[in-house]
Amino acid sequence: MSVMLKMLITDTLPIHHSFLQVFNMLLGPLAILACGILLIMLSEKYHVRVMYSRLVDPIICCFLFLSYIFMIAVPIRDVMHLVLQAKPNYLNSDEIETTIMTSISGVTDIHEFHVWRLTPQKTLATIHVVFNTTEDILSKYQDICLIFEENHIDHVTIQPEFSLLSDNMNTITCNNQCSLDEAECIAKQCCETATTKNIKEISKISKPRIHFHRRSSVDLPSIDTETASETAG
Repeated sequence: MSVMLKMLITDTLPIHHSFLQVFNMLLGPLAILACGILLIMLSEKYHVRVMYSRLVDPIICCFLFLSYIFMIAVPIRDVMHLVLQAKPNYLNSDEIETTIMTSISGVTDIHEFHVWRLTPQKTLATIHVVFNTTEDILSKYQDICLIFEENHIDHVTIQPEFSLLSDNMNTITCNNQCSLDEAECIAKQCCETATTKNIKEISKISKPRIHFHRRSSVDLPSIDTETASETAG
């Protein structure tokens, strides 16, 4: 029970916030103790004691108020950062995109890249990656996940997209083409620059090449498990 409680506290509340709360609870009694000591030390001087007793309450109240405001400013800032699902301050999303584009072969484009913090210790990310090939796709998945892991991102959702016709990639604005068997779909296709010839060329590609099982979410350790199971099979 104590282990579960410790995990819950450390996962939702930073350690320095806990120290601030403890100091916040001790601040009031310490201020009262300091006032008592000062009153005893100045009790022999009547005029000083009278002047001090008139100012002690407003001085202590102002001091405690400013101390409380200072101590809750940092937790409030962190809570607002989580509520707004903002990107961690230490993370450079542009650098991650550049690393994926330059180090992973077959990646032609990246979009819909979002990073946010779920808890102070857990960072999530989603990304759409466009490939021009389906070869070694699982190893590329693993390499992308390792890049996120190196940047301290705990969980990533990768949505793969494929643009397999390299000679038409600059003219086709949509990667979701109509099937040749659906004649009514050709007139309603989403890509205005796509032609029936392109659709026929796509239909000649074997389905294992143009279809990839969508993974709704990817845990960083899950790639090794999946690769091991395929090797065993």
